[in-house]
Amino acid sequence: MKVGLAFLVGSVGLLAACNADVPTPSEPIAMTARFAAAASTENLSVPFTFSEFVPCANGGAGEMVNLSGDLHILIHQTVSASGNIVTKFQGNPQGISGIGEITGDKYQATGVTSEIAHGQEHSRS
Repeated sequence: MKVGLAFLVGSVGLLAACNADVPTPSEPIAMTARFAAAASTENLSVPFTFSEFVPCANGGAGEMVNLSGDLHILIHQTVSASGNIVTKFQGNPQGISGIGEITGDKYQATGVTSEIAHGQEHSRS
């Protein structure tokens, strides 16, 4: 991108030498990059396997629970024309369940995890 920008600036300079109405170096040309806003969304279902120790299970003695199922993940990102970035993440279990290794009790994953992150895109020059 640096090469393209340098070529563009050089071309503007050459055109200025051929036209008296174009500002001279004593009258600087204001160049402000403008980019269109963009948005993208990823909607995924990912296989999930995890083992977790549940301390309150088995009468307080605890037990390991092996969980498996699908994890639904939704990621939406928006980049504004000024370079501000907003990323929204959401994950929720879909059919994730497990069986306690000692008691045989069934465990079912529920709920949703959401997060929003804000940032600034680095200069494109």
